[in-house]
Amino acid sequence: MSNPESIFHDIYPSATATKVTGTLRALGLPLPLKNELYTGHAPILFCNPFGLAIRFNNPQRFPLMRHENLMRPIGALHIDPNCRMEFQFMATPERHSHIAEKVVKQLSHDGVIVEDVKSSPENMLRLPLCSAQFPQGVPVVYDPANILGGGALRHFEKRFKKGAVMALRPLKGEAPDIQDQCFDHLRQAFETAASAALRKKPNAFTGFLASCVTAKHDGLLRDSANIAEYCNVFPTRAAQAYEQHLWDECQALDTLTQ
Repeated sequence: MSNPESIFHDIYPSATATKVTGTLRALGLPLPLKNELYTGHAPILFCNPFGLAIRFNNPQRFPLMRHENLMRPIGALHIDPNCRMEFQFMATPERHSHIAEKVVKQLSHDGVIVEDVKSSPENMLRLPLCSAQFPQGVPVVYDPANILGGGALRHFEKRFKKGAVMALRPLKGEAPDIQDQCFDHLRQAFETAASAALRKKPNAFTGFLASCVTAKHDGLLRDSANIAEYCNVFPTRAAQAYEQHLWDECQALDTLTQ
């Protein structure tokens, strides 16, 4: 069996790896074993019970930008210049190429170039809210490795709520978009819970996880393992393995299912 202490040390410099493992512990989430962490363009932990995927992105390579058709996580923690921990929502994968073409055209108009979307619409997730342009649900590109440009968009990297907790909600005077309408209540829950957890308040993150369980029950979030239907077998196995690990060790799940 792999040593969970060493997993992130195989990926990041020692100081970054120590911060990542310390943050997961503070949030009450078990450290993944090697077969539970998917490593594609970035390491990902699929958290099926909560309808989330935790993606560990490099802030310098993949800045967070505000656009209705680009994934904006429910919450994000700036670990250090090497790592940003994003709590991404899981939703229905897009399947239609004509929808992908509309998204690519809209993003291009706004100065953003995306790759592997026209040919692979499943590189987008469809939100459970619709718009006039997308009556079956607004699609968002979720893998930052497919996103190029976007310098004119608002970047989030230098805005923090408290400590490492990034401020992802609309600025004063900024109109909420579809993603805000879907997830603003979860973003507020994340900011409160993560800030308290990083101050070492016991079980502080449980409130946010409870909100995610409710959102999943209501259809706002879904099992992250379903995304793997459109990828390959390894993400499915990683998702299933970490799901079992969560049920075995995550105290929050015991509380939420009693």
